[in-house]
Order: sequence, then C-alpha cells, then structure tokens
Amino acid sequence: MREQCRAFFDRNTGVGWIRRLTESPLYPAFFCLLVFMSFCSKVEVVFATVMIAVGAVTLVVARDLKPLIPPLFSAYFLVPLVHAPQRPTYSIYYTSPTVRVCIVVLMATLIVALIIHFWLWGGFVEMFTRKTRMTWFILPLAVALLLNGLFAEGYAPINIGFSLVTIFSWIILYLIFMFGLPHGKETVRYVANTCQWVAILLILELLYVYITQDVLEDGTIMEARILFGWGINNNFGAILTVMLPPLFYLAGTRRNGWIQFLLAVAAYAAIVASLCRAAILVGTVVFGVCLIALCVSGNNRGLYRVATLSVFFFLCVSAIFLRDELAELFSSLVTKGFSGEGRLELWKGGFRIFIENPIFGGGFNSVSYYDLFHSFAGGAMPGLCHNTVIELFCAAGAFGGISYLAYRARTAQLVVSHMTFDRFFLGMILFTLTAIGLLDNVMFNVYPMFFGSVALALIEGDYNETLSHLPVKEKKKLWKFSRA
Repeated sequence: MREQCRAFFDRNTGVGWIRRLTESPLYPAFFCLLVFMSFCSKVEVVFATVMIAVGAVTLVVARDLKPLIPPLFSAYFLVPLVHAPQRPTYSIYYTSPTVRVCIVVLMATLIVALIIHFWLWGGFVEMFTRKTRMTWFILPLAVALLLNGLFAEGYAPINIGFSLVTIFSWIILYLIFMFGLPHGKETVRYVANTCQWVAILLILELLYVYITQDVLEDGTIMEARILFGWGINNNFGAILTVMLPPLFYLAGTRRNGWIQFLLAVAAYAAIVASLCRAAILVGTVVFGVCLIALCVSGNNRGLYRVATLSVFFFLCVSAIFLRDELAELFSSLVTKGFSGEGRLELWKGGFRIFIENPIFGGGFNSVSYYDLFHSFAGGAMPGLCHNTVIELFCAAGAFGGISYLAYRARTAQLVVSHMTFDRFFLGMILFTLTAIGLLDNVMFNVYPMFFGSVALALIEGDYNETLSHLPVKEKKKLWKFSRA
C-alpha cells in the first residue's frame, strides 16, 4: 500500500504542483505574511489554522521535511501582544477551553501529518537505528540529563520532566532533521532563504511595537515597552542575532547579494534597537566575523570591502556628530551598561550547588534552587543560571557538564575540519546560540533550538559530503582525528 501511495503522489500533477510551490523562494514569505497579519490582529487561531492546514498537506506529499521549515521557523511569532500570557497584558486568552481545544486539534493534525510522512517516505526508523557522527556524544549527554540531581536533597521525579524537554530540543530535533532533510547546498540555501524572511518578519514586528507601544518617549527608547506576545526584547534580540549568519551567507552566494547585505545591516540595527545586551554583544562579534568572511571569500568581495569601510565611516561620523543624541536615545542601555544584573550571583550559586553535588548535580528542580532563585522548588519551569555550561554543571554535575562540553567540542570539530563556505556560516548559527547561551537561557528554550538542530544536521551532511571527496590519505587522517 505504501508503494502505491508513493507512486500515486509521484505521478499526480496536482502533487507535482504543490511540490514545486514549496520549492519557491516566496514560499517562506507566504507563512511570514500570515504570521505578521496574525501578530497585528486578535485572531491568531485563524491564521494558525491556515498555516497548519498548508503545512500538513505539504508534509504528507513531500519526500522530505523541507516544506516544514518555513512554518516551523515562523509560527512562534504569531502571538499578538494583546494575548500575551506574560507581561504586560497577562492575558487569559489561552486558558479558554475553546482556544485550548483548537490548539490540541491543530497540534494533533500536525503530528498525524508527520506520522503519515514518516510512514510514506521513511526516516523515523533510521533515527534510532543508524549512527551519526554525533551518536557517541549525544548518548552520554542524554543519560546525564536524565540523571540530573540524582541523590541530591529533595530529588523528585519531576527533575526528569524538564530534562526530557531539553533532550527533545537538543537531540531528538537534530535526529529528525538529520534523517528528514536532504543534505546539500540546495537545502542550505532553502534554510537561509527562510531565515531571510524570518528576519524581515522580526524587523517588521519590532517596527509595529515601536509605533503601537510608544517605545520612543522624549527621544529615549523605553526598554520596558519592547514587548511581544511571544516574548520580551531579550527573546527578540537572541532570535534576530541567529538570523545574521544566514543573511551574510546569502550575501556571499547570490549575484545580487547586496540586498541581503543591507538586510543584515538592518537586522543588526534592529538588534541594537531591541536593547538586548546579550544580543548586542554577541551580534557585534557575529556581524564582524561574518563581514570579514565576506571580504575574503564568496561573491562580490570588492563590493563588500567598500561597504565595510562605508559602514565603519558612517558609525565613526555618527559617534562624533550625534554623540549626545545617541546617548539620549540609548540612555536605558547606557545606564545599565553591561552589568550582570544578578547573573554573577546566579553563577556563584550554581557553582555552590555543583560543589555540594559534584557527580549528578543538584537537579533542575532541587531544593537548593529555592534559595538561589527565590522561586518555588518543583515547578514545571525551573530557575536557570543564564549560562549553559554553569547550568549543566549545577543541575547535572560533572557528568552533565563534561558531556555537554564534549558535545560542543564535537560540533566545533565538525565545523572546522576541512571547513567549507557553507559550513562556516552554519557553524556561526551554532556559535551564536552557544555564545548567547553563556549570558542567557536561550539554549533551554525549545524554539531557538529548531534553528540550531537544522544547522547541526546540515553541518554533518556537508562534513560527510566533504569527506567523500577527499583523497584516501586525507580520509584516513580525518577518520583518525574523528575517532579521537
């Protein structure tokens, strides 16, 4: 029956048209447009229904998971501020039985479509039967996460709950995309193009917030008013920073890449305007590194060298002649500076918990967290240290911390060994997430890891492709290094 269904879809002209549609550069723009319309309205369930319906149909008829990328990357941003479950509105919209039923039905539809896709086109069994180059690094990490807080004071089974969420976002998503996405330049460009439209979507949402929430007051940006239905300015800044490497990748590979270059400059300006200090700090590094990469490789190198000098000249002139105006505009940022805002105390407290529970840590929901975070121990969402490394040592002990560092070292090795242009920019996505994770909790939020998981899967695919074209002698050297 499965072969008959495959044959039917392959020869059906309507299915062929749908498949060609999903390959269009404007396919992601359709979803981003729906999301922006939802963000500006009060009926996001309607727009979500359209997105799920289109996504489910394309998921069933497509041979791979590429058509899932645009709705997956953009759907998170559809919640309007009026329905925000957190500040400033604290809306009860999502506690409504009708809305909850709609959400359950939509999620069930997507899951059924995913199951049908795996049954028709395969990939699910391979996730658990085939080894990848990350297998021996994700297994210890998964075990360490599951054992977090073992033997610590007040250990409770709920510790496993949050670790399962983390395993899903760090490991299961990676495996899904590893065996569900085709590997190669076309997929990398497809993902980068989707990120381009997501960046445009985020910039438009920030402009909408600035206009509707009166963010500018007497020439000063009011940080407390930069809020979205789906998060705060820190969430915005982190995600938009992740979009920088794909934008620079398109700038370096497209003939008219200057458009993406200007979009990257606009995205960086939006990051600064968000007043997210972690994003500004990491985004400045990422912007600079990617800019240098464009000046030494890729298309239009001469153009980008001139553009780089122009941007630098513009910033210098602005700093000299508009110093007072800029200081007033960003007075909130200047006043705060880059102080830790309690992070140092959290890091010291996390280290103390690690010393008290050195092997398996204090657990994500340990009693020790009550004193550290002044929150109820045992909640579904634990307090976090705003630093991924410290958090892993704190919650999962040396077992978890060392497993995470080994996992990160392996991903870095996959990026730098015989590095290609594509793999460099994919690696910069992981670098961005990891760097922001040293100052915030982005690595423990599921949504940003969609981008990280796709990037890691494509990095491994490009690594395997590069390895297949190396001389035998070079392969042996690389294999020895990989096994070590």
